[in-house]
Formats: sequence, C-alpha cells, structure tokens
Amino acid sequence: MKSNNLETTLDTITKLSLDEENHESLCNSEKKIINFDKICNSYAKENRLLVIPTSNDALWIEDGKFTFIEFKNGKLNNEWHHLLQKNYDSLLILFDLNIEEKLPDCKMNLSYSRKNIDYILVYNGEKNPRKNTHEQLYKLSKDTSPRLANLEGYLFHKVSMLTAEEFMKEIEPLI
Repeated sequence: MKSNNLETTLDTITKLSLDEENHESLCNSEKKIINFDKICNSYAKENRLLVIPTSNDALWIEDGKFTFIEFKNGKLNNEWHHLLQKNYDSLLILFDLNIEEKLPDCKMNLSYSRKNIDYILVYNGEKNPRKNTHEQLYKLSKDTSPRLANLEGYLFHKVSMLTAEEFMKEIEPLI
C-alpha cells in the first residue's frame, strides 16, 4: 500500500476501539484517524503474504510525529506477547509504506522511530483496575511485561498506557 492511500483508511475512534466480541466501543468519538488494521490487510494482500501480520488498531500522524494506538477492552492478563508482536509487525509495515513520498522529512528507519513514533495502549480501567497516575501505570507495565515497556527508546520514542477515560481526556482533544 502506498502512503498516498492512508487517507482512504480513516475511521472514527468509536469504530477503531470497537470490541467486536462484546459489541461495545472502548472510546466514543467521531474524530477520525488511520485504521492501521486496514493498512495491514491491504499490505498483506498486495504483497501476497500467506499470513496476515498482526497490527495496532490505529495510527495518528500529526506534524511529522506518529502514534500507534492499540485499544484493549478486555483483561490484559495474557496479552503482552501479542501486543509486542503487533508493535513489531506494525512498525515494519509502516517502514515499507513509502511515507517519505508524502512526508519528505520522514526517514522511516529505526533511528527516526526512536525520535518520532510513540505507542499508546488504551485499556479498560474497570476490567484492569490499577491506580490512574501515569508513573504508576508505566511502572506496573514494566513489572507485568518488561518487553512492552522496554520498547520505549528501543523501537519507540514514548510508550504509554492510558485508561479509556485518560485517553479521551488527554489525547482525543488533540486529534
């Protein structure tokens, strides 16, 4: 998929955060961002991949900064390895999309990613009770899954865990 097709994959945050199993959205907003699952599916089809790579739900691009967003409505108990794989697959696909054609200042490589690409895991705070401060959430993510937290500075500029409420209060107004 070429970078000039990214706009054709825009979806609302409500749709991107939809838990299809429970038929409910984690976040309700009509603001639109890139549906990265669609990008991944198109990429797999165009490249005739036998296995569709896993991917983060959304990609938000603003002023040369990229943010992958993954919405998780269920319990996070055994999700860490799967989340890690989604990040590797998503980043590799993003690197191969020829973003530089549309955004010449972007140099899609790991060095660029460490400075300009963030990751946010948005989760259901009621199903995953934790204290709501960013420091404690980040510390807990390190305790629960060192590999996910260690993506900060390795693959991404910043890695965050936010409840749906925090996401709607802090990030959604910026989109």
